[in-house]
Amino acid sequence: LSTTSWALSNFCRGSPPLTQQHLEMIIQCIKCLMTQGLKYRKMSDDELLGQVMEDIECKDDKDKDPEKVKMDNKKRITDQVNEICSNIAWATSYLTSHDYGMTGYNGMQYLLTKMFSNGTIAEFINLMDCDD
Repeated sequence: LSTTSWALSNFCRGSPPLTQQHLEMIIQCIKCLMTQGLKYRKMSDDELLGQVMEDIECKDDKDKDPEKVKMDNKKRITDQVNEICSNIAWATSYLTSHDYGMTGYNGMQYLLTKMFSNGTIAEFINLMDCDD
């Protein structure tokens, strides 16, 4: 998912203004990635490690302290989840910077309407790192 979110973000940054159909597909991708990223973010450390690291064993880890390996894996996974969530925010930001004037529809209004109606905008609150 980390690579997928990165590719989506770069696509949104480098693409010309999208057709309405393409924008709809991108919005669906953003929603799907956000749902998955937030699901991982809400998991406990043990759940996350069990979900993502299942059956992964590094031969360099065999001689290390198991608790140290667990902490290293947790940090690596947490970093990837944070990267997914950051890429989602960047992708959306890039979509808002397009000039939709030549597309034949109000892309900015369409983007906001769709993202409000499918709950994506509300989910951005869950991406913030503050408790207030």
